[in-house]
Amino acid sequence: MNLTQRHLPHLNAVGQPLFVTFRLYGSLPTGRHFTSDTLTSGRAFVHLDRLLDRQSADPLYLQIPEIAQLVGDSILKGGQRDYTLHAWVVMPIMSVSS
Repeated sequence: MNLTQRHLPHLNAVGQPLFVTFRLYGSLPTGRHFTSDTLTSGRAFVHLDRLLDRQSADPLYLQIPEIAQLVGDSILKGGQRDYTLHAWVVMPIMSVSS
């Protein structure tokens, strides 16, 4: 078992399932930095989750079917070659009208 610390602690246990998330550079909304004196980590998580639900800014590359297909094909190819793939999804940020 390997424990590393960066922004969040990461625990990697060999032979155990691992949940992995990728995002496009620039896809996180602004206003997402929270100090520990204003919010607990749980409340900061909820606040960020709500910001992500309302996000409608660029980049929106995954809305292009050919690019989303390329990403999906890469995930599947890795699952055939490098890892056991249990489930996966490509989720584009959808534009939200106000």
